[in-house]
This record gives sequence, structure tokens and C-alpha cells, in this order.
Amino acid sequence: MGGWVLVAAALAAGCSGSGGGDDLATDDLASADLSASSDLAMPQPDLAADFAVLDGPEPDLTSAGDDGGVSYLDLTSALWSLTNDVGESSAMSPSATLSSLQPDQATVSIDGTGSGCTCNAQHVVLALPKSFDCSGASVEFTYTTALMSADDAGASQNTSSVLLKMLDASGGEVGFFSASEQSGPSSCAVNLDNGEFPATPILHEGINTIDLFSLQSGVDGVCIGTFTQLDVALEGWACASGAGSVTSLSNLRVY
Repeated sequence: MGGWVLVAAALAAGCSGSGGGDDLATDDLASADLSASSDLAMPQPDLAADFAVLDGPEPDLTSAGDDGGVSYLDLTSALWSLTNDVGESSAMSPSATLSSLQPDQATVSIDGTGSGCTCNAQHVVLALPKSFDCSGASVEFTYTTALMSADDAGASQNTSSVLLKMLDASGGEVGFFSASEQSGPSSCAVNLDNGEFPATPILHEGINTIDLFSLQSGVDGVCIGTFTQLDVALEGWACASGAGSVTSLSNLRVY
């Protein structure tokens, strides 16, 4: 009996010592200065600033310039070449020469050779930054031209014009725009009614804005579908030796 009392007393003493140790650890934590934990806090992200960066416009590294948030196309981004739009010999009059080229402007000189008449041009196929739908897209450019004097033989019959072809990714044509500052018959008006530019010229000096949905078949063109490329041709028709024109197109953009 006395042995069991001693064992119980020993166990009671051990439990009391263990409980004392737990109380000491708790007291030590309670007395610690936890205010220093603020130095370890993670900084909070500035979400407003981050989203402001994400919402910014993507840079267009291929554009020649910018106006109102719509980038100009780089006219030097692809190779210009001679084209004959009506299927006749490119050796016939006139000769079309790319006389000046900058990222935002191209100038073509048209010179008659006296060896027959056709419509020749310098043209380039430009890749667009995205796909455009004819039903809502517009093309804008600045145009200037100087025809040879009407005193030159046959100069009154000369025309200078712009032909734009809207192409899909595979190069298929979904539409075109054809216009001149001049009126009447021209080999360059082969896609229009009677092969003539309309009595009221569509093209004019300065800024031209073409809403593709408003094109009229037989008058200035047509466009149906989506396109990712733009074929730009600066055309000339001259039937007299020495007669011709100098034509410039600049600040071209699609939006």
C-alpha cells in the first residue's frame, strides 16, 4: 500500500513539472516584442498601375508614322515593280519609273515613248497589321500629280490614276478602287464602265478618304469580304512621246 502512494506522488510531481515548463514557454512568447513583424510584411502590389500598363496600345514597329492612333503603312516594306494592268506589253508607252521612295511617300514618273498606248504603273503589295472587312474599313492617303502641259502633243489625253486592290491572305482579290483626277476614256479605266473615268472625278489633290462600303461598281470599284493585304499602283496613260506625269502618294493608312 505504501509503495503505491509513493508511485502516485512521484507521478503527480512529474506532471506538475511538465505543466510548469509549458507555462514558461507561453510566458516567453507573450513577453516577446511582436511589433517587429511589420518589417517582414510583403509589399502590396499597385494593381491600378499594373493594369494601366496592360491597357496601353501595342507599339507598331513596322509603321512609317502615326496620326490619330492609326499608323501609316510603310511604303518601303515591300518591293515596288512595274505592272501592266490591262494585259498589253509593258514595253509600250508609257514607261513608269519609281523616281522617289520614302517610308511615307512614293513618287512615280510616267513618260510617253510614242510607241503605242497602254496603262503602266509601279506597284507594291503591302501586308496589313490585321484583317479588315470591306463593310467597315476605310483607306486614306494624300495624292498629288502634275500632268505635262496640254501644249504637248497628245497631253490632253493623258491620265494619272490610283488603283488599289484589296487582297486576302492567299493573294485573292476581294475588291478594288480605281480613280483619276481626269475624266473620260483611259486604258487605266479598264475596270470601269465603258473604260472611262466618270465625268465627276473621284480622285483629288490632297487627302482622299475612301469608305470601301460606299464603292460603286463601274464607277470607282467594289469590295466584298475581308482582306489582309493592299496592292497599291500609281498608274499612268500617255500616248505621246515626251508627255506624261509625276504622281505622288503619301500618308497611306487603312482603318
